[in-house]
Amino acid sequence: SGTSAGEVVRAKLVSNPNVFPQQISTSLNITSHKRGFIEGKTIFTVKYKAAKQQWKSFKVVADIERFANVLVLQQNLVKGQEISLENVTTELRQVNWGKREKPANLIYVDGKQATRMVQKGRVLFESMFETIPVVTRGQNVTMIVLSKNMSISMPVTICQDACIGEEVKVKVKYKTTDKYYTAQVKNAGTVVKRL
Repeated sequence: SGTSAGEVVRAKLVSNPNVFPQQISTSLNITSHKRGFIEGKTIFTVKYKAAKQQWKSFKVVADIERFANVLVLQQNLVKGQEISLENVTTELRQVNWGKREKPANLIYVDGKQATRMVQKGRVLFESMFETIPVVTRGQNVTMIVLSKNMSISMPVTICQDACIGEEVKVKVKYKTTDKYYTAQVKNAGTVVKRL
């Protein structure tokens, strides 16, 4: 049924077959016409070997539920607040979120901040978190301009929040005008512009 790692699938029989065979060998072939992830009420065809080794079949309806071990928040978070791993627990929860949502893991959330308010008891998804910026708008840093034969350092002002490795717009103050450049964030106090 296409389960993910750590996922548990439970099937509850909703209907019983009209004729339930007295003896079924251990060889069962259970199929469904649905493809991919099977969820909700589903009709299954059960094929089995009957007397004289002949294959016979019957249909059943089962309600399929998926469960996964996911991270759950133990304390409310506000937008921009860094997550603490002490505020997270793992629980087995029914998978009832969309296919586009990706549950977060401990490695992903470590050192990240909330992109919105997240309430206690919520399953944590990757879309709820972002990397904490190392440079922020208005911050003064040093820009190193690199070319083949030289490097120059100059003070600049950051125009937007950014993380290490990201491209960021910076402002260089000249006597009467400002010039804008794009540089890559190296660390909390340095950006690099390659020519």
